Amino acid sequence: MHYILPHDSNKWQLELYNLVGQKFLSEKAIENEGTLNVNNVPAGIYQLRYFEGSYSRSTLISIIH
Repeated sequence: MHYILPHDSNKWQLELYNLVGQKFLSEKAIENEGTLNVNNVPAGIYQLRYFEGSYSRSTLISIIH
C-alpha cells in the first residue's frame, strides 16, 4: 500500500509518527516516486511530517490495511 503525496513532494524528507510520537518511517520521497510505502506500518492514525530545508508541513493520515 502506498500513500500518494502532493505533486511537489519529490524532494522532501518524510517522517511518519504515531500519535504518541514513535517514529515508524523516515525516507526521501524521491526514492518512491511521490508515494510513501506503508506496507509495514500497523493500521492507525499517524502524523506525516514532510520537510525540505527549513520548510515543513504535517498532516494526520489514517492507514487501513
